[in-house]
Amino acid sequence: MFPSAPWPELGSNIWGGHAGPPPYDFRTSSYADASCHVGEYGLSAAVNPNHIFMRLSERRCATGRPLRASEVRPLMKFAREIWAPAEMCATLSFFANPKIPDPTWAAAERTLKPRIGWITYLPPDLAARAKYPPDTHVETLADGAALATLCEEPFDETHAEGMARLRVLQAALRPIQA
Repeated sequence: MFPSAPWPELGSNIWGGHAGPPPYDFRTSSYADASCHVGEYGLSAAVNPNHIFMRLSERRCATGRPLRASEVRPLMKFAREIWAPAEMCATLSFFANPKIPDPTWAAAERTLKPRIGWITYLPPDLAARAKYPPDTHVETLADGAALATLCEEPFDETHAEGMARLRVLQAALRPIQA
């Protein structure tokens, strides 16, 4: 039996989505949503006690084209301004960030942070120590934080050049990951 009152120990979950104008289109190519979990929340509380996941559609409804990095970076800067996250990245759906053994975690391993993605956010302290590959686009923000972008167009695991850039960025940033 669940009580009808809020459970503060479970934290808060706020979710919202957009599927375009009626009639709504819920295909992943046309749908975007955001999910915010704040406080102790479910089984993942120890791993992600406070997090915001924003999922963008595969294609812009207005153009039918995939979102470009130059269109995603302003969204990331906006999210940073509003929520001041410690970590942020535009992930690649096929890529699982590397994990390292860690006996202090329930699974005995943890994901390296910062997570590396198509667009990787580095807070000022890490950005100052980062060594970027020459073909990586790096936008340095006013406080010294950085957005490191692999390429303008999103790619998948069959794209040889994109995968090569991802591996080179991973290797370059490994010394600052924990």
